[in-house]
Amino acid sequence: MSDYLSKMSRRRKKRNTIRRTIIAMCLLLVVVAFFMPVDGGEVSGSSSSSSQLPVNWDEYAVAATNPDLDEVIVDYKGFKVSFNPVTHIPNWVAWTITADRLNNPVVSRNSASFTPDRRVSGCAVPADYRRSGYDRGHMAPAADMKWDEQAMKDCFLFTNIAPQATSLNTGAWNKLEQACRNQASVDSLGTVVVICGPVMTSGYTSTIGDTEVVVPPAFFKVALYRRTDGTPATIGFIMNNGKVDGGMQKCAMTVDQVEAVTGHDFFATLPDSLQQTIESNYDFYNFSTGR
Repeated sequence: MSDYLSKMSRRRKKRNTIRRTIIAMCLLLVVVAFFMPVDGGEVSGSSSSSSQLPVNWDEYAVAATNPDLDEVIVDYKGFKVSFNPVTHIPNWVAWTITADRLNNPVVSRNSASFTPDRRVSGCAVPADYRRSGYDRGHMAPAADMKWDEQAMKDCFLFTNIAPQATSLNTGAWNKLEQACRNQASVDSLGTVVVICGPVMTSGYTSTIGDTEVVVPPAFFKVALYRRTDGTPATIGFIMNNGKVDGGMQKCAMTVDQVEAVTGHDFFATLPDSLQQTIESNYDFYNFSTGR
């Protein structure tokens, strides 16, 4: 009997040892999975799709253009343009703002001048804007391109320009550009993806110059960024081409709403499930303050 009890005791000890080993291995696998980098090296403790986005957000700086619009895609240093040779202005312009680029300027905007891109059919020329009553409104702004001399020159090409009322260009639109840069400086990734352009779905009533450059009735801007907790977020804006009463906040809306107005699909390379989640809401206070 004692031999039997001794044998059973040894078996229980062996089973307990095996059980503890299995539990330890399972815990180890959980820990490894928790800290394992996913999709570009991010460390994540969440299984949500938001945590699996790659660090390089340049691939999200693109839109699927409204199929009713003509377009020629042009890649420049630091930004991408969907140019419309019929309206002679961009359908949209997309780029990324990074804290590193903002903090390390190498060139000023005074080093560049407005120039037509002779490679692109339908591009406006300086004379089109002369005495037109409209500013040469940058879509990708010069202040976002100070990190590279070629990027600065490229952003002054007329493929990146559209007629803007001075009250918009120097008012709410300028403040929105600054807000995007400020967000990049507090964003947990240090990167904000921006896409902007004219709103053309409601038609237009005037053109300027011999090229007959279309004057848009309004402009849109959408931004993709990360909150301080690391989760991605989006926000959109539509501003009339004139004085904006109420400023940025009154013009804020969801990206879904901007898409409904423009017919574009922004951040088209994001997973569909994530687009549905983050493009259906916005938080103006978080975007404008970083909190």
